[in-house]
Amino acid sequence: MTDREEIIEFEVGAKFIKNGIAKFIYLQENFPEEKLSPHEVMKLYSCVYNMCIQNYPHSYDSELYNLYKEIIEEYVKGTVLSSLREKHDEFFLLELIKRWKNHKILVRLMSSQIFQYLNRYHIGRLPWEPSLDKFGFTCFYDAVSQDINMKARDIVISLIEKEREGAQIDKVLLKNVTDYFVEIGAGWDHYFLEAGPGFYYQKQYEEVILNSTVSYYLGKAMSWISEEDYIEKAKECLKREEENVSHYLAFVSKDKLLATVQQQLLSVYEKHQLDKDKVEELSRNLSSLLV
Repeated sequence: MTDREEIIEFEVGAKFIKNGIAKFIYLQENFPEEKLSPHEVMKLYSCVYNMCIQNYPHSYDSELYNLYKEIIEEYVKGTVLSSLREKHDEFFLLELIKRWKNHKILVRLMSSQIFQYLNRYHIGRLPWEPSLDKFGFTCFYDAVSQDINMKARDIVISLIEKEREGAQIDKVLLKNVTDYFVEIGAGWDHYFLEAGPGFYYQKQYEEVILNSTVSYYLGKAMSWISEEDYIEKAKECLKREEENVSHYLAFVSKDKLLATVQQQLLSVYEKHQLDKDKVEELSRNLSSLLV
């Protein structure tokens, strides 16, 4: 269709483009190893290109930009959100990671290949319009940033506490969720606010995990305070956290997490232990584990 010299009307071209992208999404959802062929992608790119360079009133760059936004919005609302609402617990986290990965692939295909001409020429003339990849990111972010990310954090905290109680959990899954928050946070920092790198991750993920850690170990310390093996239990907790922290927090958060655990275990002991030598012993023991 796109090899013809005659005019491509918008309705005809838009249908061709939407059908091509719908095929890509279908393959992605059902046969992820299969992709659109290079020839199919080139035909879609050529269709967009030809529709943009046609003479007025048949130059459709603005209409195609809106079509791009429409496709992304429909995908996020229809495919991403609907699939996430059906999942719970660990399955929800698995689905969130899958949806973020697939969304990035779709945006990359559309912005850097099929609609590439718009990014190179149309957006340059309209600086107030977001680039295609920026719109793709913000559309996903706007859809999942509140309830969905909050649900994800709650599930992560639940899994961390299960592990602290001795249960076996999927540590790779936790690491993938951490990477998701780091990645989507980096996009948020870049597109929305000049607050320095890591601002979103620190406020929306790290801080929540640290607060839950305070509550958990404050409760544990209070329940152990009258037990003779408090020091050994405190040492074992700190050692376990040092081994596991990389699974649910980024490397930059490690020292904060360990300091938080140490502070709770030591402060409760200090308030209830009259023997200052034992308090100093616990402090030395915990500090030695962090060297």
